[in-house]
Amino acid sequence: MKKLTVIASSLILAGMSATAVAASPEFFIGGQLGYQDNDLEAKFSEPGYGLSNDFSLSGVAGGLFTGVKFDVGNGMFIAPELNVGTSDADGTLEVTDGADRTRVKAEASTSYGAGVLVGADVTPSTSFYGRLGYQRTKYKLKGSVTGYGSSSDSEKFDGFRYGVGVENKLTPDVALRLDWSQTRYSSESYSYQSGEKMKFEPTESLFQVGVSYRF
Repeated sequence: MKKLTVIASSLILAGMSATAVAASPEFFIGGQLGYQDNDLEAKFSEPGYGLSNDFSLSGVAGGLFTGVKFDVGNGMFIAPELNVGTSDADGTLEVTDGADRTRVKAEASTSYGAGVLVGADVTPSTSFYGRLGYQRTKYKLKGSVTGYGSSSDSEKFDGFRYGVGVENKLTPDVALRLDWSQTRYSSESYSYQSGEKMKFEPTESLFQVGVSYRF
């Protein structure tokens, strides 16, 4: 949390520094909805052996965003942005090793982050941008191992988010946004009483359609 706060503050300050060359800034708020696909790398280890498998989580994701846009000249702009969202993406992995069977179910949950958009107005109503930011997402994990019962845990994964998007004004104050991004998260792990350890490393791809209001 402390790391995310520092990065968010740095990104916002970077945008605020643009006011020296900007016209009047535009504040905006909006909502978005779309499709999320996660590639989850799972590594299992215990005394005597280890293995690695990938499985996917997919589902609907949506949320809210807010920020401020600064024009920095020559049609270019910079826009620090905050976001919060949730997802119902889930997936299941089953691994069989002889008589032992390991089953893991993972679900994506709440997410929040900070980023900055850097782009250009290509027409009076249309703009393209690139995105760079930092995201934190909670994943719910539930696993079972033959003969040892089951256990569950919730882990928060931190990662860097990057992507591209296009925004088109529907009215002077309302715009439609199409946004694609990918977040590569750091790994987290937990252990069973059986001595087996599980390590997870998600990579999230997200495509969303949003509507924003400027004021």
